[in-house]
Order: sequence, then structure tokens, then C-alpha cells
Amino acid sequence: MIACNDYSAIEGALKSRCIPVEFKPLSEEHIREKLYEVVKKEGIDLEGYEIDSIVKKAEGDIRQALKLLEARMNASP
Repeated sequence: MIACNDYSAIEGALKSRCIPVEFKPLSEEHIREKLYEVVKKEGIDLEGYEIDSIVKKAEGDIRQALKLLEARMNASP
């Protein structure tokens, strides 16, 4: 299994042995729910507007949303 965002960047020989599976972007509500789960489980103090900002920037990509959340937490004092 290979996960990538740019299928065209994979070498042809490798690509010929793969079956592409495309995932649709997740809804903002679904991403918001998952972020609230993570925030609660990790005991992170985050305002709702901050989560909303992450949801918008992620554009349906949960991996991107989690990376943005992690970056936000690493930037905190």
C-alpha cells in the first residue's frame, strides 16, 4: 500500500503494479468532530474558533487537519 497526494509523481513501473483508490474530501463537520475528539483525549485547551480555522485550512483532508493541530500545539508557549 502506498499513500500519496500526487499519483502522477509515482514511477511508472511501480504505478503499473498498483490499483489507485481515490478518497473524497471529508465534510467540515466530520473533521471538526475528529479534532474535538483529539483535543479532548489529549487534554488540549483550544478555542472553538481555532478548531474552525484548522477545519477550513484542511480542505477536507484529515491528515492535514491533524498536522495543523500539531503545528498549533507546538507553537504554543
